[in-house]
Amino acid sequence: ELIGNFLGKSGENIFKMEKKSGAKISIDRKIGDIEVVGTAQSTKVASELIETFLKSKKIAILQFKPHMIRQIVGQKGETVRTIEKTTHTKIKIGKNTNEIKISGKEENVLEATKQYEAIIAKLQESELELKCGSSILRMFTPQSIIAIERDSKASVTVDIDEGVVTVLGSIEGVESAKDQLEAIMAANKNKLEKYVSFKEFQLGGLIGKRGINIKRLKKQSNVDALIVDDSTLRVKIVGDAPNVMKAIKLIREHLATIVMEVMTIKKWYIGALFGESGSTVSKIQKTSQAGISINKNTCEITLTGLQENIQKAIGQIEAIIA
Repeated sequence: ELIGNFLGKSGENIFKMEKKSGAKISIDRKIGDIEVVGTAQSTKVASELIETFLKSKKIAILQFKPHMIRQIVGQKGETVRTIEKTTHTKIKIGKNTNEIKISGKEENVLEATKQYEAIIAKLQESELELKCGSSILRMFTPQSIIAIERDSKASVTVDIDEGVVTVLGSIEGVESAKDQLEAIMAANKNKLEKYVSFKEFQLGGLIGKRGINIKRLKKQSNVDALIVDDSTLRVKIVGDAPNVMKAIKLIREHLATIVMEVMTIKKWYIGALFGESGSTVSKIQKTSQAGISINKNTCEITLTGLQENIQKAIGQIEAIIA
């Protein structure tokens, strides 16, 4: 940080010192050594300018707890920018080291340090833990937590594994966050959470082009959330019990329409079916809306999707190999 301050924007600080002293000044960024070349008089003047400049600069380092990061940085860096602007300092936040590095003139660094110490002190003024089930905790979306923190100026951490929400901040901030969290918990107290499993080949047909199928199922069942997890091959359903049960029925009915068929063709038809750079098979998939996978070794074609779409694809394939 001091090297950056010493150089100045585009090296303007060194340029000014060189102009005033008549000496040549260079700095080794790796080890931080400053070299001054010139006459005895010019090097003396340059050395005095450098010494005066360095004495006027200071770096302060403050530690903060990981959960404080959003308040330390502010929304889209707003807190950092505000303190930099009002104190004329340079601030760097170490998200991995949990450090605030403040550099600039000594009096400015002291002012910025005071402002950050006040923020940290506020965040340590009061602490609250709310315990609740994992299904309720999942209702606290990242967006809702950010909104609560922004409104209350408190730090909110959700630990799903431990079933705990931790709130830190000023007394009034913690109370405000608590009220908002409890309102969400009350609204979701009687929510039901269920899962429906599906097969890997059904994934595309379940979601639909640009999510059209899963959006339709959510709208028809009126549930709060339908989340497709392609890693576990499950659909998570959250909402009021009657709506959740309706969603389960609709999803299972829809999955039943997503099937897989395998057909075998002669080896010499493989090239014609692929087309140049896969153009033919791509066209069939686009027009039929069926998934098509071709195994060149076994000459098997695997088709997945809605039964009617598979039949369209089979018709087009048979027209090519007829």
